Amino acid sequence: MKYTYIEEWAASLKETPSKEVTVDVEIIYSGNDMRPKEFIVNYSIDGKWGFEVIEN
Repeated sequence: MKYTYIEEWAASLKETPSKEVTVDVEIIYSGNDMRPKEFIVNYSIDGKWGFEVIEN
């Protein structure tokens, strides 16, 4: 079930006519760690916004 939004983006782009897909990923670090703590993924499909938080 994880990462199903990626499949949703791909399906939206394959439609005829394709939908507009916009994705923005914010990387969150904890303190001075070089490894990201989490990723905040904001996305839009034809103007409908959604988001996912992926913990690392």
